[in-house]
Amino acid sequence: MAVPVQLPTIQRWTCQSCAGCCREHQIEITAEERDRLVGQGWTAENTPGGVEPIVPLGASARFIASKWLPPAFKRRARFRLNHAPDGACAFLRPDGLCAVHKEFGEETKPLACRVYPYALHPSRKGVTVSLRFSCPTVTANDGAAVVDNAAEVKALAHAVLPPGFQGAEPPALSRSQSVGWADFDRVREALAACFEGDGPFVPALLRAVSLAAVVDRSQFGEVSGRRLKEFLELISGAAAAELPEDLHEYDPPTRAGELTFRGALATYAHKDTAATTGATAGGGAFGNLGGRLRRVAGAAKFVSAAGLTPKGLWAGPIPAARLAEDAGPPPPGADELFARYMRVKLEGLACCGPAFDGWPLTDGFFALGLTFPLAITLARWRALAEQRDRATLQDVRLGLQLVDHHHGYDPNTTGSNHRRAVRQLQKTGDLAKLIARCGR
Repeated sequence: MAVPVQLPTIQRWTCQSCAGCCREHQIEITAEERDRLVGQGWTAENTPGGVEPIVPLGASARFIASKWLPPAFKRRARFRLNHAPDGACAFLRPDGLCAVHKEFGEETKPLACRVYPYALHPSRKGVTVSLRFSCPTVTANDGAAVVDNAAEVKALAHAVLPPGFQGAEPPALSRSQSVGWADFDRVREALAACFEGDGPFVPALLRAVSLAAVVDRSQFGEVSGRRLKEFLELISGAAAAELPEDLHEYDPPTRAGELTFRGALATYAHKDTAATTGATAGGGAFGNLGGRLRRVAGAAKFVSAAGLTPKGLWAGPIPAARLAEDAGPPPPGADELFARYMRVKLEGLACCGPAFDGWPLTDGFFALGLTFPLAITLARWRALAEQRDRATLQDVRLGLQLVDHHHGYDPNTTGSNHRRAVRQLQKTGDLAKLIARCGR
């Protein structure tokens, strides 16, 4: 039976063969995928990267080499695609195409490679589709409408979902409340509706954060269905009416809020690719320990805003304190980019539930809202490092690509520490202050 698939109608994407995903992601493969690649005859001699095409993942290398572990245990080892010393996937050809795809057809590639940049999440009876904005073509909204790729996405959905899939339970609405799918969707749609139209993005985000805060504090009880929809419309309108017309009316973030934000920025400002983490052939779990320790030390200094931003992060070193200055209004085109980003993530269930380590919708949306000041601050950082006073749309796109490279996929962005940090920013009002600072 066909599985219903909900596609993002506002998003466009067609692969441009930039090969960024073949350099920036480690691809774990299943035992079946490993056997298929081995059966195709790939070796270090005939892969474009000139390295062994498949290697153990993490600590599995030590388990496989052990003389004392039984064979049954060793069969549990995990494997990934290898990377050449320059960080490229072992199968990446000089023309930017995949050797497996070229020689044996797209359907023989690992499923993770075939799915990207789509992100498929189980919903009421089918699948909702989001996209990874770490892909530059997604960020640029370039190519064919995603709805035109429905047949391809449905085939991927059947490959991802378990046999006999009948639907999933809705994510929690808040830490203390769960509702059925119909009411969950009413809240999600109310948040997404804040970003419809061509209005400025920052007031829309502040309105949505205020709406999510009311939902987070509420216990709906008998308020359901049409009554819930009316309630959401009422508080959404009230939130819009109460917003200051001038973003300069927002106070600066508190000292604690600033430190918490810098901690999050330090997490999102690094780009761990195969080339930078020691994940190439011969690199084990501790292959780049010195670099990791230096990054931790640099991040600690960064959080304190002492001196220059650490080397080896997002952009060149600049006075860290400058990142707390008003960035000026986002460049033309940024409003559309961020509004589309919020809608695609909300409509695709990419910010809560199974896609986000079980976070409820309200917490997940607060974290999603934080991605705006993170991306804008990264864009400003890049501009200042290149001795420019204002960030361009390209700076903003690159900043958002880096943020979404981590968001929901780096455990540091879905773990309990980040969740506490996000809730603290929301509770103190610092989340709204950070958003306003990055929009004025």
